[in-house]
Amino acid sequence: MPTSSNTEPTDIGRSFVAIDFETATSQRNSACAVGVVVFERGAPTNTLSLLIRPPVNRYDDFNTMIHGICPSDTHHSPEFPEVWEQIEAMLNGRLVVAHNTAFDISVLRRSPSTTVMCPTRFRSPAPIGLLAQRCPMQSRGL
Repeated sequence: MPTSSNTEPTDIGRSFVAIDFETATSQRNSACAVGVVVFERGAPTNTLSLLIRPPVNRYDDFNTMIHGICPSDTHHSPEFPEVWEQIEAMLNGRLVVAHNTAFDISVLRRSPSTTVMCPTRFRSPAPIGLLAQRCPMQSRGL
């Protein structure tokens, strides 16, 4: 991999966005938190960390035990459609990575504002042997 004479990392393979969702229940459409970090040239350039009010603000005890988020934490938080534009702007056209890509991308695709529309264009590494997912932009009438 090429290196530069200064301390800045090179551009090759180092621009991407990392995303992580937490869910309130076992249902993938119950996002209760999201963290997003954009990396350009290997360095974080933009971050987003939000609590999200899941449908009817219902939580399974098991999920709360895992992440520590409970209904009182998200009672006054925005619902997913209200935060979608912020998330979408960070993902658009970028490689999206996650610790558990299949889970996090499925949460994104099954969340309330994305069930009637296809999520923005982004590339995500898929399990070995599968192609990265792509989805065309559609008008959202916002």
